[in-house]
Amino acid sequence: MAAGLYELINNINKQVKTICCKIDQGSGGGGGGVPLSRNLTFNGVTQDLSSDRTWTINSLLTALPFTTDHINANGNQYVIGDVVYYNGNIYRCIASNDSILPTSTLYWTNLGVGNPVVQQPINWNSTSGNNQILNKPAISISTQGTSLYSTNPATSGFSTNDGIFLGVDAGFNASAASNSNFMGFEAGKNASNAYNSNFFGKQAGKDVTQGYESNFIGAEAGAFATNISYCNFLGNFAGRVANFADAANFIGLGAGAVASDTSSSNFIGREAGAQTINCGNSNFIGSYAGKFSVNAGGCNFIGNQAGFNSTGFNVIAIGTSAGNGNAMSGMTIISNSSLPSYTDRSAATTAITIGNGAVAGNTYLYYNQTTFAIEGVRL
Repeated sequence: MAAGLYELINNINKQVKTICCKIDQGSGGGGGGVPLSRNLTFNGVTQDLSSDRTWTINSLLTALPFTTDHINANGNQYVIGDVVYYNGNIYRCIASNDSILPTSTLYWTNLGVGNPVVQQPINWNSTSGNNQILNKPAISISTQGTSLYSTNPATSGFSTNDGIFLGVDAGFNASAASNSNFMGFEAGKNASNAYNSNFFGKQAGKDVTQGYESNFIGAEAGAFATNISYCNFLGNFAGRVANFADAANFIGLGAGAVASDTSSSNFIGREAGAQTINCGNSNFIGSYAGKFSVNAGGCNFIGNQAGFNSTGFNVIAIGTSAGNGNAMSGMTIISNSSLPSYTDRSAATTAITIGNGAVAGNTYLYYNQTTFAIEGVRL
């Protein structure tokens, strides 16, 4: 194949030279012919034809580079007709040999200047063959069963079926964590009983215990937490050091951090429900909503700092700072900042209009100072 390719290219070269030699220098004389250019550009090189019919055309010859891999033991000698590239020239084998240098005229004939072509090696690696990737990075990943590891994979007592561990100390020393994924520096390190879980982020879920069927996403999300199965920790420090918070959701920076006994609750917002105690079956939505609350089970705090530092249970607090510090139970609270007050209904209907910015199709609540009641203007 290589020899045939050479012959084809050589024939093309001959044909080009023959055509070029027939170019009339064209003085504009007899026959009324049109003068032709005295210059010829071929393969990027321009030749002056005015005084000499002989010129050089860049070689079209190419071949695979010569290699010393052709050794007798492999039964892979160079044979007559093989064409190789070596030190800027193309050589054709005239006698079979075991990788004798092409400069040896007993085995090779020099065909002239040429260019190499690169072959895609089989079973390429970084230490043999023609390297196709410059500065190939060294990626330290090994396999065990169906799992992947980076550095310091989990050790004793560890079940790794269908797990992925990527990052320095990711999943290191974890136990009973089958079907889990650990990605990030120390993600899930020392975790125990954390099967069917995902740990993504620096130290996400580190040292967690009883954290199975859970998701830890974000730096230190759920780190050092205990008894937090069926939970979702989303955000840096979300649920960090939480305790006895099964089936809970911690979403936001520091949401539910250091919370204790808050099973089946939802903490959404920056530090929402952080450092709460015994606040199960509750919903804290908004920045700092329900933070520092104690015994606030069955509560719904909606709004920035709603229910902050409260102790009442079964409470609904709506609006900025609604129920902040509240100690009463079984109450529904709307912050004054979220419920305007008017002297009477006439004042309310005068103030609450589409012209003043209200939107049709809505009912606007207000406090009537005359009737001492919460009323509404329906538009």
